Amino acid sequence: PRLSYTFLGTGFFINGSGLFLTAKHVCLGVEEDCNAVMVNPMTTEAMPYKISGLQCSKEFDIALGRVGELSDIQPLTVANENAPMNYDVLTAEFSGTHAEGIGEGTKALVFDAYFRKGTVLHYYMSTFPEKVPTGCLELSFPALKGASGAPIIVESTGLVVGMIVGNVERELLPAQMETVTDGQKYIEERKYFLPAARAISWKHLREMIVNYSEH
Repeated sequence: PRLSYTFLGTGFFINGSGLFLTAKHVCLGVEEDCNAVMVNPMTTEAMPYKISGLQCSKEFDIALGRVGELSDIQPLTVANENAPMNYDVLTAEFSGTHAEGIGEGTKALVFDAYFRKGTVLHYYMSTFPEKVPTGCLELSFPALKGASGAPIIVESTGLVVGMIVGNVERELLPAQMETVTDGQKYIEERKYFLPAARAISWKHLREMIVNYSEH
């Protein structure tokens, strides 16, 4: 019997024949040829599709595969240079689900698409949690569970300058802590978090595309 994995993530097409990129940790352990439910963020329509030729980068959090039997694909183009710091960037990702009644007491799982807009705060080389130096972007919005694999698109050009893989590690610590007392004893401690998404650079995405081999 084939193994079954349950995972939630985002991806994007890079050509008209169904080739797509996503984060490696989204599909880690999945067989090279597998089945997955894919959702169009514009319509939220979910359909099962067959994925073939799934390959994962040995060094970076990137995976690449192909989805067949698709029409009207709108591929994105990966950039060949960084976006200016003050340019708006966009993303569409699936960081939420909800149950929806479909009649006779039966419920179906519905994927919720979220669209975010912000800017690139910082370009940097990361060595943690990555094991090799990795070009990264720090973004002005957070990465929620399910957002991994989402493209970072420059609004003015439509080019992909990165792909979300998680949050900046230092942003997982409280940005501010507040201790509440009544003057005599401790009552509670409040922690405020300001997570910032981490995206892997277009440079590594292009390397993955160039090195991808179908068989």
